[in-house]
Amino acid sequence: QNLEIREDLIFEDEDVSGGKPIAERPGGARLLRVLEDGVAGDRFAMPVEAVRHVIVTKLDRLGRNLTDLAQFWDWCRDRGIILHILDCGGEPISTRGIAGRLMYTILGAFAEFERGRISERTQEIVDQRFSRNQLISGTIPYGWRPISPHGTEAFPDSDGRWPEDTRLIVDEIEAGWLRKMHHQQQRHGWSPNKIAQWLNHQGVPTKEGLIGRWQTGNVKRVLTSKHAAKLLNTGKD
Repeated sequence: QNLEIREDLIFEDEDVSGGKPIAERPGGARLLRVLEDGVAGDRFAMPVEAVRHVIVTKLDRLGRNLTDLAQFWDWCRDRGIILHILDCGGEPISTRGIAGRLMYTILGAFAEFERGRISERTQEIVDQRFSRNQLISGTIPYGWRPISPHGTEAFPDSDGRWPEDTRLIVDEIEAGWLRKMHHQQQRHGWSPNKIAQWLNHQGVPTKEGLIGRWQTGNVKRVLTSKHAAKLLNTGKD
């Protein structure tokens, strides 16, 4: 196709899996820098506008993860860069023309499907941990306290990360205040702002142990959390 191929613009990633995102491979990272910034230097200088084509031997050398492929193709499209794949099922293709647009559409559909599968799997894990009273994130919900599998109090490490097997049990003091908050809201129609003022007047500490620091926002978060609903619906766990 009358394309000029310079030896200094050939990028290889020998013994590196195509399953690794292109930006995390040495050759792939250099390729992205050239496509983004051009080539510096006196003799071999090339402005970024001059690098308009990327040629790869096979599609799986670009990547094997559909989401990563779609993101890279979109990245190139936004910069007007055309991709050429020399062997795609035995035939060469490019992202130029009708076939290229079809490839974008198909790849985008598969990428969306893959993102949906990842989201579903993630939600399944979260739901499973929630049902087992396992800590889901790095934040201990109000009304609960962390324990180790041995039943002793759990603590985060120096980086603030909790052990993977940290479980939650009801904190009876906080749970009592949570039920009172819920009662005031449901029976007397108190707003989160009024509940915050009442908690501050009563000297009730926040989850962080701060007195007089309840605000509308954290009262809302406490009362609408899944962990609060679980505690209010089941009582002691």
